[in-house]
Amino acid sequence: MNHVLCFGEALIDFLPSDNDPTAFTPIAGGAPANVAVAIAKLGGDSAFIGAVSQDNFGQLIIDELTHYQVNTQAIKRIADKNTAVVLVSLDKDNERSFNFYRHDTADVNFFVDDFNKKSFEQASIFHFCSNTLTTSTLLDSTMKGLSLARQHNHIISFDVNLRKSLWNNLDDAFDAITQCFNNVDIIKFSKEELDSIALRGRISSNDLIVKCLTSHIQMVIITDGSKPINVYLAGAQKRFGVPKITAKDTTGAGDSFVGGLLYQLASHGYRSDTLSKLLSNDEQLGSFITFSSTCGAYTCQQKGAFPALPRQQDIS
Repeated sequence: MNHVLCFGEALIDFLPSDNDPTAFTPIAGGAPANVAVAIAKLGGDSAFIGAVSQDNFGQLIIDELTHYQVNTQAIKRIADKNTAVVLVSLDKDNERSFNFYRHDTADVNFFVDDFNKKSFEQASIFHFCSNTLTTSTLLDSTMKGLSLARQHNHIISFDVNLRKSLWNNLDDAFDAITQCFNNVDIIKFSKEELDSIALRGRISSNDLIVKCLTSHIQMVIITDGSKPINVYLAGAQKRFGVPKITAKDTTGAGDSFVGGLLYQLASHGYRSDTLSKLLSNDEQLGSFITFSSTCGAYTCQQKGAFPALPRQQDIS
């Protein structure tokens, strides 16, 4: 089993209470942290890299990651910054929306020199999201992480996971996101994210996919809720159905999908220079995507982030 590094934000999701929608329950989350936990709960080997406050919420995050057996040794602890929080609201279809409180919080104070370089020697996959591209400091740190991962022949996974309210100017998102393309192997968009980012770049969604595949990116994954998943490879497009479910809470579903995919890549020993073997193996690729979408579907039927992510017995 290869080791997966997940870099980015860990924060507190405040989720509506089942019995009182005006009351909120604090639950540890954050997209890269969710992915790290997803991998660990499936039986994989993962670590979280990021900055976490020394306040009570920060300690809750550390305790929860440790509980799920995520390696926390590369986390930076900050005494004088608060933990970012997000209020998660659910509509009548249990689709979520987010209100972030993330001004100068611990997670945005991770700097270029804060990476533990030894962590990269033990890993084969590096994963990140666009929330570490929203400030110049975080963008520089992310590019440093990508450089270290590339030096160590990691598969680099990028879940765009666009949160529009975190950008001072959403037009900057296109430039920051596309700046990463030459250092990424796998990228995942939701259909809504793909269309939104393409619009900001004043190109079509199809042209954005082409832009991905003519850079270093080997696989583009487009999810679209209950609709089929589209996977784009150089010279090929594949479509995969998703499980039919009644969603209870879609928070963390995309992270569960990505965690399932990275778990499969790690458990089969793939690295950046061998990823092409998977992409030319239709049967195994289909198996990986099906497993990942089953993970995402399971999470949609649960409440919360870390607790809603599946273990092997939940999806077998």
